[in-house]
Amino acid sequence: MNTLIEGPVVAQKPPQGMLLHCGAELVSRAQLCEVPTPQNTSTWYPLPHSRVYREVLDQLEGCGFLVTEEAHALSHDGARYFGVVNITLPGRGIFDWSWAVGIRNSHDKTFPAGLVAGTKVFCCDNLAFSGEVQIARKHTRFALRDLRHLTARAVGELGGKSWRASTSGSCAIARRGSATSGHTTL
Repeated sequence: MNTLIEGPVVAQKPPQGMLLHCGAELVSRAQLCEVPTPQNTSTWYPLPHSRVYREVLDQLEGCGFLVTEEAHALSHDGARYFGVVNITLPGRGIFDWSWAVGIRNSHDKTFPAGLVAGTKVFCCDNLAFSGEVQIARKHTRFALRDLRHLTARAVGELGGKSWRASTSGSCAIARRGSATSGHTTL
């Protein structure tokens, strides 16, 4: 008897677009949520890994994307987070092309919170991080406040690409006439 599994598949090995060779280990979403966030200082305000992941997921779901697979990895005793989420639009077949979103965050001041997205992404625990759409946000005073806006912008750019690539156009956030390379840093 076949069983229907609800929700995205959690990877047992790193999916395409994620390379782990510098000590990071795959973890479950529940383990990701258990990682403690260090206390902020007067100039550094770390973001919880689970909050960064959840914000990306909320924006993707809000634009109509469906998560088909996800993988999360931690290194340096949970101080560094790397994630890849594979997404598609409703009604697409399993052989149609889809998109991926790479996520990273650090609690050891190694790199800013970031997101990459596109038809191919590369998220590696050696800190390589690339995709067609890129955003990054340093862990400063208003990082948490800006997280939703930046994530919405990146997902909107991905949605704009999906609108041009597909007539379904599920994403309500339109890409507003910016002729940028897709890289955003605040």
